Amino acid sequence: MSDVKTIVTEALERSCGNGETGRLALQRDNYEGQIYIYGGFIVHAQLGNLEGVPALFRLFDWGDANITWYQDEVSERSSLNLNMATACQLYAEHLQTRAGFDQTEKQKMDKAFETQSLSLGATQALDSALKFYTVTLECSDKSVLPDGYIFSERTKASYVIGSSEECDVILHHPSIDPLHCGVILEKGSVFVWDLGSQSGVRLNGHPIEQGPLKVGDVMTLGALDFHVRFNLRRPTIAKPQTVPIPAVAVPRIGSPPKQIPKGAITYEKVSKGLKNTEKGKPFLAKLGSLFGPKDK
Repeated sequence: MSDVKTIVTEALERSCGNGETGRLALQRDNYEGQIYIYGGFIVHAQLGNLEGVPALFRLFDWGDANITWYQDEVSERSSLNLNMATACQLYAEHLQTRAGFDQTEKQKMDKAFETQSLSLGATQALDSALKFYTVTLECSDKSVLPDGYIFSERTKASYVIGSSEECDVILHHPSIDPLHCGVILEKGSVFVWDLGSQSGVRLNGHPIEQGPLKVGDVMTLGALDFHVRFNLRRPTIAKPQTVPIPAVAVPRIGSPPKQIPKGAITYEKVSKGLKNTEKGKPFLAKLGSLFGPKDK
């Protein structure tokens, strides 16, 4: 933990170590940040219109700040579920990844977050933050999901997890139903739905039918535990324009290649699989409202 010591982390360490509940208010120049602690766990961070992991890491970056502790203040929002040791570990990994960025990439990310905190609305800021972070599920049983699974809004906004070969996230395990749960990325947040599975979905040990996933949460599907994490991704740098070279037609030999499918699972397949499951209807209704049944 000594490698990531800042004034902010030292203040947090004291409050978390004592198992306190309250708000840590931070001010530096014209910027104000908030970190909420509940029972010694970091449950929310806010900096301008940034929240969650991006806000927490930006506050950790502050070399100096005016800090005020407000005992027993509770946040109305919850974007994190981290003890101090886990938060510092994630921040150390963040610094290591960031160290591999070149100067242009660092400047692009810094400029984007500075603009968000000053001018963008909360929804836009969260959407933009996911351009620099990925949401990852890491399974405790590496044989089931060796490299974890990264959710990316660049690819799609809805996923189905289960043992069926048609699912987006395939889990070959006897405790997992063919269509076990659904995940939707919307407005910078990640939501999970139980699709009527026999063993259900548990979040931090508590059964749920639907709810948000936060960094530090443990989601249990059947007999498998999944840790929810955010990871820093490299900013996309626009490549210089090049003059295209005219293509030369080449005669094709043999049969044409098969068309690459647009998605592993469709709305119709999910609907058919959940036709007798009441728990699956809220997820289907959400898909229909976001994308329309014909698209999914």
